Amino acid sequence: TASLSLLFEGQEDHLIPNTSQILADSDLFVVAGRMIGHSFLNDGPRFHGLSPAIVHMRLHADEDAVTIDLEDVPDLDFRTTIQILDSHKALSEEQTIEINSLAMSWDLPPVITENQRWLFQKLLHHA
Repeated sequence: TASLSLLFEGQEDHLIPNTSQILADSDLFVVAGRMIGHSFLNDGPRFHGLSPAIVHMRLHADEDAVTIDLEDVPDLDFRTTIQILDSHKALSEEQTIEINSLAMSWDLPPVITENQRWLFQKLLHHA
C-alpha cells in the first residue's frame, strides 16, 4: 500500500502548505509555485482553494497585516483547542490544562485572563 502525502492540507478554500520536512526538502513546493505562477501568467485559475491568509502573504508579504482564521488550522484537534480561547468566557480547569498543554508544547506561555486574546492569535499563527 502506497502512502499519500498532500502538498496542501486543511479545509476546502483554506488550504495551507503541508509542514512536512520531507516535502519541503524535496523542492515540490518550488514546482507547485512555478505551476501556480505559470497558470497566473497565462490567465488560468488563480489560487483556487488556498487559504486567504496564504494568498495575502504571497501577494503582499506582510505577515503583520495577514488575518488567520480558525478554518486555516488543518489539525482539527488543534482547532478545537484554540477555539476555546475564542469564546471570551471563563475557562474551566480542564480547558485551561488543554490550552496550556498546547501552548507550552509550542514554547508559548500558559493562558491567564490577561493574555487570552494574545495567546489565541499566537496559537493561530503557530498552528
